[in-house]
Amino acid sequence: MTQQYPQEEPLYNRLTDAEFAVMTLVVQGLTSAQIASARGKSTHTVNSQIRAAFSKLGVCRRGQAAIEFSKLVDPRHTLLAA
Repeated sequence: MTQQYPQEEPLYNRLTDAEFAVMTLVVQGLTSAQIASARGKSTHTVNSQIRAAFSKLGVCRRGQAAIEFSKLVDPRHTLLAA
């Protein structure tokens, strides 16, 4: 009898919609202020979302986050194509 373990959910599915949207802009090279302006949020809110996403991605720098996020994103996802 083989024990089956639940398959871990893909990391990009663990990001909230807001974190995912912010990370798509981080990948494009936008600053926190630019992201806040584009999303109609405060810089504080954007920075909080970035920190949460970085924690989930296991990184601490934007360059690292962009690489890890790009590796994880489902290529069928349309947010990056926009």
